[in-house]
Amino acid sequence: MWSVISSGAVALVAVVGTVTTGFFDRRARRDEARTERQQARLERAYLELVTFVHRQLLAALAIRRDPSEVEDEPSPQPLTDAETEQMRAMVWSIASDEVRGILKDFDMVVYGIMKADASLGAIADAAAAGEPRDWPWGDPTPDFDDQIRLAKTELYETENRLHEQIRRELAQ
Repeated sequence: MWSVISSGAVALVAVVGTVTTGFFDRRARRDEARTERQQARLERAYLELVTFVHRQLLAALAIRRDPSEVEDEPSPQPLTDAETEQMRAMVWSIASDEVRGILKDFDMVVYGIMKADASLGAIADAAAAGEPRDWPWGDPTPDFDDQIRLAKTELYETENRLHEQIRRELAQ
């Protein structure tokens, strides 16, 4: 009698073990497939982000070029609002906090360049209209030019930080 009970218990344990193993195997395959899909989305998002940042970098570098730079280079295509919004949505929904922070730093530098360029444009427009300005602290034009020059250097550094962070994340 004990041999029948022990044989039945062994069979029951084998069935439970098989069912449990099958359950955990399916779960592991499902988790692995989800991870692969997330990695593919992350890779696509980061590829588009790097392209977006590079185009922004080229556009920012085209602002107030140094006279020593080559003038024959074509002007970069400006980013459309739709491209910018799509990239922002993708980055904010998929990217890591570190990448979002670096992108925010990059945007602030680009904004600083545009702001200094707008100020220089206003000064030039006022001078062209015959409205000489008597600045109490002197002519601000060289300060804005220096600000743009330094910001362009900072853009390269920020772009490199972004590339390094993306490489680290995709390598994991």
